[in-house]
Amino acid sequence: MVVSKDIRTNLRDSLGRKLERAVWSSNADSLLPIQFNYVDLKAVVPAVLYILRFGARPGKGYFTTSFVTKGDSSGRKDKVTANDIADLLLADENRAYFSVEVDEKVAHRVISNALSGLVFQNTKNRRGTNHAIIRTLPNHFMSAKFDLPERVSHLRGIPEITVSAIVGDSRKPSRPFIKNALQMTSSKESFNNYGSNLLLAKFARAIKVDESRSAANTGNPREDIDEAEAIDLEIDQLLQVRVAQCLSGFPNKQTSNGKTFEPFSVVTERQWRIFSEDLRHFIRYFSKNLSRNEFTAALEMMIGVNLFAMLNSYIKIMNTWAMSGEVLSHDDQAPYPVFIDCSGGDNRTIRLLAENSWENLSRKIASATTAIKGFQFIEHLLGEVGGGSKLKRDDDNFSEKTPREKLEAAGEVLTNNNHRVNTYIEMRMDQFLDSVSNETIGEPLGSLYRMEEHIALGAGRVVADLMGTTPTVQRMIGAMKDLLHEGEGPTASMIIWRQTRNKGNGNSKSKVAREVVASDIFLETFVHRLLIDPNSGIPRTLTVRRFIDEIASRYGLSIDADPAANSYLLTENRGYLEERLRALGLLVGVNDSENMKILRPRFPLDDALER
Repeated sequence: MVVSKDIRTNLRDSLGRKLERAVWSSNADSLLPIQFNYVDLKAVVPAVLYILRFGARPGKGYFTTSFVTKGDSSGRKDKVTANDIADLLLADENRAYFSVEVDEKVAHRVISNALSGLVFQNTKNRRGTNHAIIRTLPNHFMSAKFDLPERVSHLRGIPEITVSAIVGDSRKPSRPFIKNALQMTSSKESFNNYGSNLLLAKFARAIKVDESRSAANTGNPREDIDEAEAIDLEIDQLLQVRVAQCLSGFPNKQTSNGKTFEPFSVVTERQWRIFSEDLRHFIRYFSKNLSRNEFTAALEMMIGVNLFAMLNSYIKIMNTWAMSGEVLSHDDQAPYPVFIDCSGGDNRTIRLLAENSWENLSRKIASATTAIKGFQFIEHLLGEVGGGSKLKRDDDNFSEKTPREKLEAAGEVLTNNNHRVNTYIEMRMDQFLDSVSNETIGEPLGSLYRMEEHIALGAGRVVADLMGTTPTVQRMIGAMKDLLHEGEGPTASMIIWRQTRNKGNGNSKSKVAREVVASDIFLETFVHRLLIDPNSGIPRTLTVRRFIDEIASRYGLSIDADPAANSYLLTENRGYLEERLRALGLLVGVNDSENMKILRPRFPLDDALER
């Protein structure tokens, strides 16, 4: 539904500005601080490195002011292109870095194309050197020096939640820190020290730090390049370093209410624990043994799959809460099962099964939007009542509660029919529905409002419809899709989508069908991850059967279990998996016994750690 400005104004006048702003959002940040929208994971790691180094979110930096000269091809003057950067790198003051004995135009073309292909990405993934740059690749720690994208909020909260999972929640950890998992025992030790953090050390080659000096206007320690070691950097790292040296400093630290970054907790406690385990164990074992490019791709896949499972679990939690008012226990928070196609889309029957599984998930996402809106209404009225209302704050300590405690308190409102909250919502919604009674949408909105058993959920359904249920669901689906989209093709991306056309009754309608596939990067990353015991943190024997079971139980990705499929089809899908594992060198031997199908790493795991 497209909402006119007048209808949005009526809603604001009826609910009050603060309440209207609180509910006009796709997600409840107090439960899971991720914005449901499209995101590119390749832009996340530089922000993660910044937060780990400086203990704060990156704010405004110097990228645009340092390089903008003529703007992008659309004529805008506030965008930087690869050509702009090449101009500055070849300027007289930077000749020491790029001493060339070839034609100036040739040198410019080589450097600008190298920058475009190895260091930066353009808007809408356009190819060429005259388009606006939107992100930098995580080649080196110096990638954290670029304020790309322009605002860290454009990364939808993913860097913050990733760092929180790495260092743990210092206020109310979901479990004790895994000792020495990252060679650090508390969140404070994760900041400002390369030596105590394996993730920083992986990208900090040729870095030297002068803590006595600060970069201009930032208050951050001065990061310099050791030129004696810089000659051994790979070409993409060296290019990124040289561009970074043209900037006057790192981005300013971003604060909120005078505070820098603090780790936090989420309502999806089970997936949070798994995410933290995965990151810590994977970084501990593989940061030194994998090449930088392999490690970066695996880290991005690790983040993407875990956040996909976390959003899936969140949807399940909210749907259950809307029906019962209860919050699922830790062990019951496993994500909805999503069938994963191991044929890469080649087997039509398996592909259709995976597409139907994605459609089922999409329907569950649609139902969760009402629950999220209903919670937003109750949350605001319990803890942050405003907009000139006469309603006294119901819980003065609500803002201090954990995400689970907040959802439980809101659930009590649902189950016990809190009279004060219900009366307030009913009064405000009646006022709004009266204001639009003469509009064509008035009657349908009234029907949606009365359809739900609880007033808060009815109000949530109305707001979800006004925002556009389809666009809201598409943003949520887009976020989950992007988390699994690592590259092009089934060997890299875990998401395949295709345009399909249904014909009937003389009409032809097209739709986009999506399915989750087992990409090569996914298989390599999670075989190596699960070769490390989640509980003890030490290497173990892993069979194919156990791998399949743990992928399903930990991440909700089902390979040989689906109620809509016959056993033959599931066995065939498992056969595709074993073929892929053998092709990748992860499964050795041809014994048909399940106990003898042992998965093996590409290098000895014991050598990954310094004993």
